[in-house]
Amino acid sequence: MCRTKEDNAYYDIPVMFVTAPDDENNETTGLELGAVDHITKPFKSNFVKLRAKNQIELKRRRDILSRLSSTDGLTGIANRRFFDDFLKQEWIMRCMRFTYA
Repeated sequence: MCRTKEDNAYYDIPVMFVTAPDDENNETTGLELGAVDHITKPFKSNFVKLRAKNQIELKRRRDILSRLSSTDGLTGIANRRFFDDFLKQEWIMRCMRFTYA
């Protein structure tokens, strides 16, 4: 797995990669590592800009859905899903502190 995808701070960032040869192995490897798109050289800058714009919009919508799924629609208060995720993350952080202390 790609190092950036292993770090929670970078896990949700969409990664697009550019390769020189039009090689199926490069594309397969990149997508298996978590990339969202593959572009081969030579490329047209307008084409790349549109693909990047689409990925940014998809990321924005995923963030909105994630936020909506973690809060009560009526009150805006964090729901059980948020609590469970928070508790899991807190447990991991405390275990790491205990392990490295």
